[in-house]
Amino acid sequence: MQSPLRATIPDVRVAGGVTVSLAGAPVSHPLAAGPKDRVVRPVVQRLLMGGSRVTPGATFRPERRYGPSDAAYGWMSRKESLMGMALIVGLPVVGLALLLLGVRQFIQVLRARGRSHIEARYPAADVLLLETLAQSFGEESRGPAQLRGSGALALTPTELCFLLYVPKRELRVPIASIESVSFVRSHLGKTQFTDLLHVRHLKDGKSDAIAWRLPDPTVWKAKLDELRR
Repeated sequence: MQSPLRATIPDVRVAGGVTVSLAGAPVSHPLAAGPKDRVVRPVVQRLLMGGSRVTPGATFRPERRYGPSDAAYGWMSRKESLMGMALIVGLPVVGLALLLLGVRQFIQVLRARGRSHIEARYPAADVLLLETLAQSFGEESRGPAQLRGSGALALTPTELCFLLYVPKRELRVPIASIESVSFVRSHLGKTQFTDLLHVRHLKDGKSDAIAWRLPDPTVWKAKLDELRR
């Protein structure tokens, strides 16, 4: 039957057996053979890091027997280290995945809201083009301090309608008020390395302009040019 291990503070000693150094403190263990670092050190670490508080003269009993050939504590120590590393690496990855999933679901909710708004306003036959995630680069009349915002853009035979999601705002541009339709790479100081659909139109008797980033701006320009003829 294995004898209990005894430890005293501060020099942490265990009677009999081999002696190793643990964080500068001499530590003994009844095992007289076996790899010291693989057997003795993990055993002592396990004892000192257990659920009970270490007090002077405390007696520790191992949870199970470990013989000279049993390197289970060393193996468990390495396994726990690998598990810790996996958690350090894995938790941020899982967190990022959950964040991306949340953003994706939020975008789907916005798209559904934009589609519902357009369907409620126009008959399906009147909607010639629809993009539920058009990125607006702002209205010229509102100044360059505007942030980019996403919304639903719809083209009908009589007007261009844009519903900005956040903040919620609607812009309706009659086809008859459009002065020009072109492609630009910059609008209100915001530059992109792709073509933006730029629409200049009259608003309250004054010239105004807005630009959108769309998956296929060429299709939108062609349809707008056709309606303006």
